[in-house]
Amino acid sequence: MQELENRFSFPQELVDDALAFPNGSFVEVDNTLYEANNLGRKVMQTQTVRIGGKEVSVGTLGGDMATYELVVSSENPVNLGGFESIIDTHHDLFLALHRVFGDSVSTYQPIEMVIAIRAAVESGVSPSDADRLGRIAGEARSQVKRGSWIANNNVAAFAKAPVDWRSLGL
Repeated sequence: MQELENRFSFPQELVDDALAFPNGSFVEVDNTLYEANNLGRKVMQTQTVRIGGKEVSVGTLGGDMATYELVVSSENPVNLGGFESIIDTHHDLFLALHRVFGDSVSTYQPIEMVIAIRAAVESGVSPSDADRLGRIAGEARSQVKRGSWIANNNVAAFAKAPVDWRSLGL
């Protein structure tokens, strides 16, 4: 277990409210900036760390995002599972989305696939509906890009909510 370095400091109240999920789990949480900018609930991949002796999870949006945040109970986290369990549970959707994303694991991030599977399940989309799955895959990719923008522009995301994503090319 990794002890989080001092350069990552969190108020004790947040550490007290933090939860631990299995390492690598995808977790969905409430997030005010996501909701204000029409992105719904935020999905993050977790890493388990130790802060001040307490085992907790920090989440990231994946990809090259180096921004981590504590997963806290006040954000109503839901453990979606690890990547393998998600794609095993929704194997037919995974295969169909894999084709839509470009038929190679190098053409999408795992978090994009998880968001797309979640959206397809919630929408009741059939694995045979390539057109709808294509739109869902595009929306998942956009959500990750928009989430990265929010992570790097918190103040602007709050001040401009709801952000005009098209004007930003997102």
